Amino acid sequence: MAKDLNNVVKITSVDKGDFSPILNALDSGKTILLAVKKGELTSSSLENGRIELLNAYCEFKETSEICGICGCGETADTLIYIWR
Repeated sequence: MAKDLNNVVKITSVDKGDFSPILNALDSGKTILLAVKKGELTSSSLENGRIELLNAYCEFKETSEICGICGCGETADTLIYIWR
């Protein structure tokens, strides 16, 4: 599927590393606007355009100070789109 900006789910917090809301949304064909901390793994995924862990494509949207909680537990500073 392609990125669908008319079918976006915003996820700003990954509760205790529980990725099931992300996986469920991806499985349902949704595009996700996800808050993440832009570290080494995020930068690498954005360079490649894929998040292998989620079997999904990714694209940078914007840098945003304190926009949520990343799956790593740290404060998120970046919003990205992910989709399958």
